[in-house]
Amino acid sequence: MGTVLNGEVPPGEVVSLELQLPSSLKSLAIRAIVRYQKGFVHGLEFLGLSDEQQLAINSFCTGLEPSD
Repeated sequence: MGTVLNGEVPPGEVVSLELQLPSSLKSLAIRAIVRYQKGFVHGLEFLGLSDEQQLAINSFCTGLEPSD
């Protein structure tokens, strides 16, 4: 996942996220490791997702329009 954070977090640092997907009433509490950082732009890799979290994210991503 790519994100913009309000501070710089170095690669290798583990962060906690709370995501609210439009298709869900319940937020997802997720841990991720920073894989890329340039200024405030960060690339994250999710860690230890449950089957339910993975399914919710996959369902959301399936409905996204491809970018050019």
